[in-house]
Amino acid sequence: MKTENTDPQQNWSLIYLLALAAGLAVANIYYNQPVLGLIAGELKGGDHVGLVATITQMGYTLGLLFLVPLCDTLNRKKLVLILCALLVISADLAALAPGMAVLMMASAGMGVAATITQMVVPMAADLAREGERGKAVGIAFSGVLCGILLPRVVSGAVGQWL
Repeated sequence: MKTENTDPQQNWSLIYLLALAAGLAVANIYYNQPVLGLIAGELKGGDHVGLVATITQMGYTLGLLFLVPLCDTLNRKKLVLILCALLVISADLAALAPGMAVLMMASAGMGVAATITQMVVPMAADLAREGERGKAVGIAFSGVLCGILLPRVVSGAVGQWL
């Protein structure tokens, strides 16, 4: 049985935090796309650098197929925390990658872990009162949309600046 928090202010704070988490998680799929040329030059990736974005998307697809359905049977909070750890480790590995093989492996991990996004949106709905669930899902999904749109701009600007 679900226990609702009686403090509505705390619930909305958690909902906004979940929206931020969803946006930050899904952003990892898109950071690499505007800077693939820079990655190719740095890691001598040549024609294979396009696979980085493809492998990230494939990891996300595999996570959607095999991990997101587990939220119905497993403890969602534990699964999200495990995927957060995988996301951090994969992002660190990608940042420190000495070559294309390591970067591709890390990119697959980031794609799989980015499925956190699909897990936290229902969590936001669970935190809201029955009459406010649509608003909670809207807030969480706004975080998702920001995480899809903003990373391309940010990574492109950082890549141009550096």
